[in-house]
Amino acid sequence: MAQVSDLIGILSKYYKQSFPPLFQSYIMPLVIEMLKPTSPAADRQAALCIFDDIIEHLGASSLVFLQHFYPLAISYVGDEDPNVRQAAVYGMGLIMECGGDQVKAVVPEVLSRLSQVIVLPNSRDETYRLSTDNAISAVGKLIKFQASSIDYPQAFAMWLSFLPVTADKIESKVTYPLLCEFVESGNPNVFGANYANLPKILSVFAQVLGTELIDEAITQRIVNILKGMSASSPDIIQKAVAQLPIEQQNKLKFGN
Repeated sequence: MAQVSDLIGILSKYYKQSFPPLFQSYIMPLVIEMLKPTSPAADRQAALCIFDDIIEHLGASSLVFLQHFYPLAISYVGDEDPNVRQAAVYGMGLIMECGGDQVKAVVPEVLSRLSQVIVLPNSRDETYRLSTDNAISAVGKLIKFQASSIDYPQAFAMWLSFLPVTADKIESKVTYPLLCEFVESGNPNVFGANYANLPKILSVFAQVLGTELIDEAITQRIVNILKGMSASSPDIIQKAVAQLPIEQQNKLKFGN
């Protein structure tokens, strides 16, 4: 099933015009059947991965399939099988990224379901930590691409509270550039009232600097942000840094 799923994903990537009608006529009914709760976990995961690939490769033109996919996919965001859960939450992020105004109605539900899964008592356990990192990444995409459909200050502060992403090195290289982008935007909601979010932002930067969670380009981007903050608002930065553990203060000070 994994090989079949990969093959369908490749077809959607390279045959963007001819693939959708063929998929809808011949393949989608089988995939929907695989998504039913009575199907084995491996089938449900494969079906979710198929839809994830289609959304990723076809973008807005994949939205015609969402009426069939979304109701089932959202139900698996908290699935007990970690692979099913991971495929489902990853798909939610893609829907938020590619859906535009057409998915505005489901944004609150997606945010609520992802948040519930992230804060589960066992969400950081070995079994679920990859799916949790994917869910955190999906919330970040939701905030970026569906900002008009949420309470931005509340959603952003909540997303910050979920960080850092530490287990999935693929999603970490999605999440931390996104955090940089938010900070660089100058949006006052990112920093919060009286810069309430700044200590957490700096703490996350300190935790990921010098690790495999970020690459050289992201590292330099963070360093530039820290230098810019120190130059423009030294008093505010010093006050925020003072709230961090000593090891994090030293890491930010020396940039390594």
